[in-house]
Amino acid sequence: MGKGDTCEEAERKGWTEYYDSVKDNPDDDLRWKFEIEVNGRHIGWVSSYCIDENYEWVRKNDDGQSVYRTIGIDICEPDLYGQGIGTNTLRAFMNYYFENVVLSKKGEENGIL
Repeated sequence: MGKGDTCEEAERKGWTEYYDSVKDNPDDDLRWKFEIEVNGRHIGWVSSYCIDENYEWVRKNDDGQSVYRTIGIDICEPDLYGQGIGTNTLRAFMNYYFENVVLSKKGEENGIL
């Protein structure tokens, strides 16, 4: 967090940096992190990442290593809890994952299934 940044400003900067790093990727490139926005307001994100058998984050599957894909969702605005936003976000993300990773076989090509 930069000097004088609020938590929300720091989160927005982090999201902007991530977006800038992937915005020029091909349209059919797999996405693993999505912003959650409600009424034009950034409230969190949903992402998928790999962990090992010790629940530690890993970048890729090294030979012989057991790797598991997991999903994380963060909604950082307590006033929006209990409204089904997380449920709907998770459903949309799982649909994206199933259509773009499982059915398309990209998961196998990228060593994530």
